[in-house]
Amino acid sequence: MRLTILLLCSLLTSAFGAEVHRITIAQLKVTRDVDANLAAMKRAFAQAGREKAEWIVFPEAMLSGYYGGFDQQKVAPAFKECQSLCRQHKLTGLIGTCWRENGKVYNQIRIVSSSGELVNAYAKRCLTYGDARWAEPGTTDLVFQAGGLKFGTLICNDLWVTPGFTERVLQRNREFSWTGIQIQPLFPGALPRLISRRIRSMWRRWSASTDHAARSF
Repeated sequence: MRLTILLLCSLLTSAFGAEVHRITIAQLKVTRDVDANLAAMKRAFAQAGREKAEWIVFPEAMLSGYYGGFDQQKVAPAFKECQSLCRQHKLTGLIGTCWRENGKVYNQIRIVSSSGELVNAYAKRCLTYGDARWAEPGTTDLVFQAGGLKFGTLICNDLWVTPGFTERVLQRNREFSWTGIQIQPLFPGALPRLISRRIRSMWRRWSASTDHAARSF
């Protein structure tokens, strides 16, 4: 299971006059079935709409599935549906998906405005050994603007490299609303299976709460 985590959030408190933005963090199971993934995403969009969120953030490769053999002919129209859902629910969306263009595959965060337009796309730069078998490293910028915020993006392994991309994001601009967004697997394979199951169970109970499924930062 892959989870979406807002990492290194640097929103100033209301004492400093910062705005509060409501963000739905969508904890969803990523499969290789685009139709099943999209159906789960639709439910998350509906929840975000009900709870008056402004942003929705999905896991790494949520739409396509996390592998190089995905069907771009299915992913492309499914992504258009995500754009329509962003427009319908007035959400800025960070859509995790693999994407094929110019004969190459990238592991991307596709950023969609609340009007349903593609703002930009960030492609994972520091690929794992597994990723590198089928994906190309990204060369896109680390910093974007959407939904009234300037923010940095990272995907999974981008965070862990040394020197890290986190520092590069911070150096790009020290006045972020968010210093970074990381989309990553929550549970590394090194965790003992029993402990991992217990933590997963605890996380499911935590994330099932309305207060946690769409939190304000």
